[in-house]
Amino acid sequence: MAEAAKAAQPAGAAPSPGAAFRPEGYWRRVWKHYRKSKAGLFGLAVVVAMGLVGLFAPVLSNDQPLVARYDGSLYFPALKELVWTVPGMSKVLPKKAPFSLVTFDFEKRKNPERGDWAMYPPIPHGPLSTSGRILHGPSPGHPLGTDAVGRDVLARMVYGARVSMAVGFVSVGISTLIGLVIGALAGFFRGPVDFVLSRIIEIVICFPVFFLILALLSWEGVHWWMPKGIWLVMVVIGITRWTGIARYVRGEFIRLSSVDFSVAATALGAGSGRIIFRHVMPNALAPVFVPVTFGIASAILTEAGLSLLGFGVQPPDPSWGNILREGFDNIFTTAHMVYPPCAAIFLAVLAYNLVGDTLRDAIDPRLGRSG
Repeated sequence: MAEAAKAAQPAGAAPSPGAAFRPEGYWRRVWKHYRKSKAGLFGLAVVVAMGLVGLFAPVLSNDQPLVARYDGSLYFPALKELVWTVPGMSKVLPKKAPFSLVTFDFEKRKNPERGDWAMYPPIPHGPLSTSGRILHGPSPGHPLGTDAVGRDVLARMVYGARVSMAVGFVSVGISTLIGLVIGALAGFFRGPVDFVLSRIIEIVICFPVFFLILALLSWEGVHWWMPKGIWLVMVVIGITRWTGIARYVRGEFIRLSSVDFSVAATALGAGSGRIIFRHVMPNALAPVFVPVTFGIASAILTEAGLSLLGFGVQPPDPSWGNILREGFDNIFTTAHMVYPPCAAIFLAVLAYNLVGDTLRDAIDPRLGRSG
């Protein structure tokens, strides 16, 4: 085989240096170890599925059509709501009349004789649309039943997934940014800077986070600059959950600051900012993904707990926590509202924890030597 390969090469052509050995990339090696875990793959599938449900909620559950022909013109009201997921797009692509009118009911106004038709989402109910069926159990028209106002529980669960995913990713994004900055400064400069920042981390860890969040949420509306509603929940969770990431980053910076490439950059006269962000930070990010996944699970659970107590997302906006609270308020008459949010919260937290556990094992440097 080797002789045949040599004979196939053009005469006088030198063999390519990378033809005999191509080094395996770091993330390719991580994925190779990750996909060996069935639990990790299950968790990743659930995370992706919930993310897609939250992202495409307007085209999965809506009382307005995906596409409709009315009075000779085509309209795309639900698809435009999907585009509105991008901030500012509601001003760029607003709905056209009559679908922009709150009181417009296509089913009552359509005229099949002039060619009016519509294609609706799989769940033809919006999270705020009401019906005459109040506190009804599961039925063909409402698979998970209705709430005390007649709103479809399944539709509210779909939009609750969007809220939970947004709270998880935005709040963890804030905590990751804070943790990266504080951990990098403490691990790189050490000395007095490390001492002061480490004491701040220890002080924040000692606070009972849940009660601290409740205290901060009680200030809603006191100052004009404070965010409101769901954004306040995201910010509060973000500024109270950064300590674990900061400790991870600090440890990585202490380890990487004495590695050859960091010492060489210092010897060549590179500034502190260049060494931190160009050389050390990219190599310190991999272990951070583990606490990030656990942080998302914790943020989803925290938001659900806050909404259950009435401090989180406020009705009529849907979230798994306030759906669960409404179910408990009517538990003796409509217990069907309790099970869906409980199952969704449990599955989301379980999935992110499975992803975090598997990712922690996959990025272990010792695995590179075992394969």
